[in-house]
Amino acid sequence: MKATSRPEGFQPSLTLVPGEDAAWVLFDGPRLLLGANGTLPQGALPFAVEDVIPLGTLEGQPFFAAGLAGDLPTGFEALPLRAGFTRLPEAQMGLAGYAAQLLDFARTHRFCGRCGALWPKPGTNAPAPARRAASRSTRAWRPW
Repeated sequence: MKATSRPEGFQPSLTLVPGEDAAWVLFDGPRLLLGANGTLPQGALPFAVEDVIPLGTLEGQPFFAAGLAGDLPTGFEALPLRAGFTRLPEAQMGLAGYAAQLLDFARTHRFCGRCGALWPKPGTNAPAPARRAASRSTRAWRPW
């Protein structure tokens, strides 16, 4: 299997809003969450998440990355990301790797390296979501 982080048919989008048709790439720390049937969660989530990042659409379906905000919910399992290779379709596994990278960046780069200002959290209504700027910095770059 050759999973790529940008599979064929994937269209990045930073302006998506979660809805009933959303697919979720969720993480509990570094561990990928899968439903009881071994698939990515779909639609409205019955538990709290944090750091929601819109990934884009794959074959018309919107995908979002997020971290689990509490304990592991009943009916879900958390497994190492690489274990997803045996459970998820190739395209979804690629998006899971991409999501893991973005969430790790969001968690480990909370402050602007130039001015020290706190970056806006992913998914907040900050101007120019693809290039979020720290308030005191003239440079602007952010991966979401």
